Amino acid sequence: MNITLDMYQTIAVAVIVLMAGAFLKKRISFLQKFCIPAPVIGGLLFAILLYMTGVAVIDFDDTLKEVCMVFFFTSVGFQANLKVLKSGGKSLIVFLFLVIMLIVMQNFSAIGLANLIGLDSLTGMTTGSIPMVGGHG
Repeated sequence: MNITLDMYQTIAVAVIVLMAGAFLKKRISFLQKFCIPAPVIGGLLFAILLYMTGVAVIDFDDTLKEVCMVFFFTSVGFQANLKVLKSGGKSLIVFLFLVIMLIVMQNFSAIGLANLIGLDSLTGMTTGSIPMVGGHG
């Protein structure tokens, strides 16, 4: 069965999936304990129920996809402030140091491997930490 949803129906499904995730998160302590986000819970449930069972193929309208992605990625840092960073204390400084050291080691190993197989060092850098700048890393 093929279902095509317009922009409004797509938003309505997204809201229902989000509310289902929030409902399940309140009821299941495991999800609260491990800080699983409500959108992940609802989205996974939705994917399992519809896509993996083969009940329906849904075509969503992605008109608002870019706008929603910009909203999400610009809002990620809203909770960050100096008070929160100070509360991290010594462990946050150690974590920051370890992350910086891992990034440096990743770049040196990428350049070294590129030189080892006869590639330019800059090409090696493109496989180092550079691809991580725009995503989770």
